[in-house]
Amino acid sequence: MQGLLPPANPVLQEVSVEQAMRWHTGNDIWATALIIPVMSKTPNEIPNEVQAVIQEFADVFQDPKTLP
Repeated sequence: MQGLLPPANPVLQEVSVEQAMRWHTGNDIWATALIIPVMSKTPNEIPNEVQAVIQEFADVFQDPKTLP
């Protein structure tokens, strides 16, 4: 006997509130996942501490003009 095998690539799918309530009423929910997007800083925002280091060592952070 082998039983049921899990799907090869499980996928989370969005469901409506109505569908979730039907599953809840029928006791069909065995796991849930709440996914909240994380808003990251834009790449142009450089923290003040890092900006201070870049300014202090400006000669190191210049764009190269020739090969080393």
